[in-house]
This record gives sequence, C-alpha cells and structure tokens, in this order.
Amino acid sequence: MKNNQGDRYNNRVSIGFLTIGQSPRTDVMEEIGEALVGAAVVEKGTLDGYTFEEIERKFGPKPGETTYVTRLNDGRQVKVAKEKITTLLQQKIYELENEEVDLIILLCSGEFPILNSRKPLIYPDRLLKTLASEMIDRSMPLGILVPLQEQEGYAKTRWRELTEELVVAHASPYTGTEEEFREAAEKLYSSKLVVMDCIGYTYRQKRIIQRGVDAPVLTVRGALHSLITSIIKQT
Repeated sequence: MKNNQGDRYNNRVSIGFLTIGQSPRTDVMEEIGEALVGAAVVEKGTLDGYTFEEIERKFGPKPGETTYVTRLNDGRQVKVAKEKITTLLQQKIYELENEEVDLIILLCSGEFPILNSRKPLIYPDRLLKTLASEMIDRSMPLGILVPLQEQEGYAKTRWRELTEELVVAHASPYTGTEEEFREAAEKLYSSKLVVMDCIGYTYRQKRIIQRGVDAPVLTVRGALHSLITSIIKQT
C-alpha cells in the first residue's frame, strides 16, 4: 500500500484518514492495511506541525473540558481537550476535501458535533454504538474499556443509553502494560459484550482482553477494517 496523493487516480477509491493526533498513524495503518489494498490513502492530523510542548499548552484539557487521548507521530501519548481541537478538525476536513478524497474517516472514537463535509464522513463512535446496540439489549451488562481513569465517568454517561448494566475499566493503548490490560479484563469479566473505545487499541491488546472475558470484544480498528473492506469491494 502506498501512502501518497498520486495513487488516488486510475478509478481507485481514495480515503482520507483524519486523526486527532499527528499523522501518519502507522500503528493504525499497519493493522488495517489489508483492507486498504486497492485504495489510495491520504492522512492528516489535527496536531500536525505542533510540538509536544505546544500541544500541552494550547490544547491540553482544563477542568470541565472533555479529555481525549491520542498519539503523536513519534509514538508518544498526549491528552487534548475535545473543545479545543474541534475547529482544527474542521479545517483538516476542508484540506482533505481539497485533496479530492472520496470519503473521510475519523481516526477517533470520541464524540464530536456534526462537522461540515462535502464528502461522506465516517464517525467511528456511531459505528461502534450501532454494532453494540445490535448485539445486546438493556438487560445485558456492557463492558467499556477507555484509556484513562478520568474518562470513566464520561464513558458511563455516553454508553448508558444502551444498557442498564454498565461496567467501565481503563488501560491506555499507548502506555498500558500487559498486566494493566489483564486487570481491566478481570473488571470486565461479567460483561456480555466489551467495547474497546479508542482507535489506539491494537489487535494484540484485544487478544489480552478476549482471554480474560467470556464475551465478544469490539474494537474500532476491527469495525473500520470491516467497513472499509465492504466499501472497496463495491468500487
């Protein structure tokens, strides 16, 4: 798979990937790359061009703001406030439209307001919720894994609409140890479905959770892999 704009011609579907962190997201592309065979890829990051220190100063969350976690292109984890990056996210969408992509996929499962886009725009949070709602009912315990302990309250509010029984645990996809993932799996053990609610979670981390729970496990990468495969097969 090549990752440049010149590949998007010759009647191939062109997909714009937009991370709230920095591009390229090699960690994501390596795991969903099989689905992208036959497609052209354009990547952009909301934080492209900023240093770690600038990001912490300009976009770091303050009390009362919604904390999201993302990855920089050097692999480091960084926290940002949703409220401070939404305008930048919109600007990057306009840039991707100018690249003449056929559709845009957000590489973040966090919630965002409706963003303006002339191209189809995929919100992974909606994809996850749709899949989860088809797999459980309100009487079934739903397990949610988020990167940070401070995000657990937000996760409970966000996912409560699907079930009356909600279990939330945390382990960072970027800094979490195998032991931390095993501990999270223990907390989620009673769940009938587990959602790993961050684009950063790897297939290896999914296997750790899967070994510790007796339930299906949904990941953002897995959901996007299936969706992209379906889209490309139709083109």
